[in-house]
Amino acid sequence: MLQVKVIATDVENLTDARYFAAMGVDAVCFDLSAISPEVFYAIKDWIEGVRVYVKGTAEESDADANIVQAASDFVAERSIIVESSYEDIKDAQLPSGQIINEHRHWDKHEPDLQEEIIAFAFDHQHYLHIPWTKELLSHTLDQDKLFGIVVSGGVEEKIGYKSFLELDDLFDIIEEE
Repeated sequence: MLQVKVIATDVENLTDARYFAAMGVDAVCFDLSAISPEVFYAIKDWIEGVRVYVKGTAEESDADANIVQAASDFVAERSIIVESSYEDIKDAQLPSGQIINEHRHWDKHEPDLQEEIIAFAFDHQHYLHIPWTKELLSHTLDQDKLFGIVVSGGVEEKIGYKSFLELDDLFDIIEEE
């Protein structure tokens, strides 16, 4: 069991989906702009025990709307996750469980702002999507200031093969002993 909640985003292949499900994440999130409906349906049939989210835009086709419906039918409850920057979310009155995405900007923030973002995410029970390192994750867990994290899938080196060494290090840290 994991000490914090985890959402895996950018899942584009069966290798990622099965890895994340086996690691005990709470949800996997598929990007509708990156995979076809056939790939989505094939992958979702191979995973169990996790919520399935899809991300996309309001302008998507009927085929993509069917994927959204299938994802909603696949899990017991429907959830909407907003993925926003800290600047966009800090003054909004959003329900808990949203994603604060500072992945691209994290290294540009001053340490005080980084701590403020971490504290805000914890206080409002939001998932934090930042470039997690073993040191940062350990430090944040030691402070007892972490609700949930976001990890990302990616491209396979070849079909069915991918190295998960960096992710394994993160999961080793958040696994309960």
